[in-house]
Amino acid sequence: MRIILNKIYNISKFLTRVFPHSVPAKPVSGLSSPGSPSDPYLELEGRRLVHQATVTVKEPQKLSLHCIVSGAIPPVRRIHWSIGEANLTSVSELFVEFSASEDAYTSRSVLALNVTRRVHGKELVCKVHHITWLQAAAVSASLNVL
Repeated sequence: MRIILNKIYNISKFLTRVFPHSVPAKPVSGLSSPGSPSDPYLELEGRRLVHQATVTVKEPQKLSLHCIVSGAIPPVRRIHWSIGEANLTSVSELFVEFSASEDAYTSRSVLALNVTRRVHGKELVCKVHHITWLQAAAVSASLNVL
């Protein structure tokens, strides 16, 4: 990245000498390089869950789980939810927020799930994709339905 910026700056300096009134002599700045996000984590009722936690709920209950990943440039735009072979992504919402202090994005996918005994003992998986990763990162929790 530094080599590219130096080349751009040197070209700008050259053009300023050749065409002094048409090209600004300012170096290129403010370009962000890709930043790898932190590992994703799950959050339930404002509490961070450990990876492979067991979530105990009573049937029938609506569960609102959050899958969060931060520190990304560009932002994470692909977060998928599943239980077994069932893709639950369509019943989730994705929120992306930029933090000026961190100069990076936080993405939060919120899954609204009506819990029934059919999902007892199943693993709920949140899979996150980012351009800087070779493969998706996943975080999961097991459902204990009473």
